[in-house]
Amino acid sequence: MKLSVKLCTSLILLSIFFVGVFSLNPGFIYAPKDITVAADDQIKETIEQENEKSVSQEVYDTQEKDGSEIEVNPDTQEVLDENQKIAYLTFDDGPSPEVTPQILDILKEYDIKATFFIIGSQAEKNPDLILQIKNEGHVIANHSYGHDYKYLYSNTNNFLSDIKKTEKILKSILADDFDSSLIRFPGGSHGDSKAAARRAAKANGYKYVDWNVVNGDAEGMYIPAPKLLNRVQQTLKNQKEAIVLMHDGKTKQTSADALPDIIDYLKSQDYIFRSLETYDFD
Repeated sequence: MKLSVKLCTSLILLSIFFVGVFSLNPGFIYAPKDITVAADDQIKETIEQENEKSVSQEVYDTQEKDGSEIEVNPDTQEVLDENQKIAYLTFDDGPSPEVTPQILDILKEYDIKATFFIIGSQAEKNPDLILQIKNEGHVIANHSYGHDYKYLYSNTNNFLSDIKKTEKILKSILADDFDSSLIRFPGGSHGDSKAAARRAAKANGYKYVDWNVVNGDAEGMYIPAPKLLNRVQQTLKNQKEAIVLMHDGKTKQTSADALPDIIDYLKSQDYIFRSLETYDFD
């Protein structure tokens, strides 16, 4: 009798055990396949989250949080506000061994990239300076061979011949793949007398740019540095894009002297600095 009771009791307990095991929540007991699927799902979810983060970052590179478009500097990833004021420092008529190296040293100190409009005859004399300008990250552009107004603007053949002569010189120094499409007209491109030259430049694939701010160093030789700063202050007029005309010829020592004060003033007026490589010619 006791044996029968023990046996029944054992059978009952064993039945309860098996029922309990197979009625457990399947979230507790996983088959190997279930574990693999769960892991794969987690990895997939993590990848999707990372992709979403990458997409979000890419969107941030082109849009502000409020959805308005912004600009991003491709080199520094610096985000530029659409209302950001930009100063383009430009230097004409060089290079000269007397002044250009000083200007390059100042630009390096301030970590600013500028644009140099080169005269072909000066490039022939100073190929090492052309290479230095290029190697230090500045833009080199064409400012004619001889800077002779009468010759240049008497007819379009003269104009194009002079530009192409300088183009050939620059390519001989910097390599054939040098982009020589950016030019600046000596004296500027404005005026009816230069209309034919403007048409010829465009027809031959050149883009040109003048200026809207001056330091006044074209108005004489060895003009005192404080006066050059004052001319920048007079002509700046809080313009959103300031293309600043300066010169680095051998008689422009005071332009180099004034440059640090000009840069500091532009910075105080909330300008950042770019070369014309980033300028929208359209």
